[in-house]
Amino acid sequence: MNNDPIVAEVRKYGEQLAEQAHGNVHEFFQNLRLAQRKYSDRPVSAPPPRPGIREAVGKNTSHGEPSLSCELSEA
Repeated sequence: MNNDPIVAEVRKYGEQLAEQAHGNVHEFFQNLRLAQRKYSDRPVSAPPPRPGIREAVGKNTSHGEPSLSCELSEA
């Protein structure tokens, strides 16, 4: 399995949050809701999709399943 630094960081903070909640799932999500309210003035938005990505993902294979082709149009 590949070691993805972003996944590792997310897991690290998830473990810290679980420790703060003493392993209680209800307290864990209550803490997340409180943080959402606390930082509600900081919305996060995704960047616009790269040109051609929708066309690449939307292509079908011969089996009728979506293809995750990497064919992107030049920007």
